[in-house]
Amino acid sequence: ETLLKFLLICQVGVMAGLMGTRALQGSAFLDEANSTNILAAISFLRMIVSSPSHAVYWGYILSRGRHLGLPTEEQDEMAICRLACLCRTSPAETQGLKDAWHGLSGGVRRALMDNLLADGLQETVFVFTFLPMYLANAKTNSTVGLHRALLVLVDLLEVLRAEGCVEEACSYTIVVDLQEVASFAKDVSSPRAFQ
Repeated sequence: ETLLKFLLICQVGVMAGLMGTRALQGSAFLDEANSTNILAAISFLRMIVSSPSHAVYWGYILSRGRHLGLPTEEQDEMAICRLACLCRTSPAETQGLKDAWHGLSGGVRRALMDNLLADGLQETVFVFTFLPMYLANAKTNSTVGLHRALLVLVDLLEVLRAEGCVEEACSYTIVVDLQEVASFAKDVSSPRAFQ
């Protein structure tokens, strides 16, 4: 438990330093909204010594969803909550997230849901590094938008599966680096180029 407390203090220090070049007094990142999320995360992480990791993880995700006014009972609702966390969705952006999700076909939602809900221990999951950056860049680029970003993500999932990545993997967790795609999502100016 002492090691966990030390890790949590280190993480708060890292979070306080984010966006450090924007403000030299205080923390530009640890505003009220981000502080609330971090305190909630710490609260759930402290339960790790007495609760299963799965329960702690989903407890936090669903807590964030409820804070945003999202339902949390069904699997598709849980997937939207996880996506809300990945998108760094604020309460003001919740409707846009729901609109983007419900604007997808049932098959696309199912493909996203399968990956967003998989645990990587008993079910294969693609873990996309830089996924939050990709989604944030897509949301702020009017050429891309969240809807198109989700479509491209599902296309990528389909390509990875068609190329045999699942069969070749040595574990249920397959890491995919999205850094270049995230940068492209920020700068692309043609919708046709981003498909």
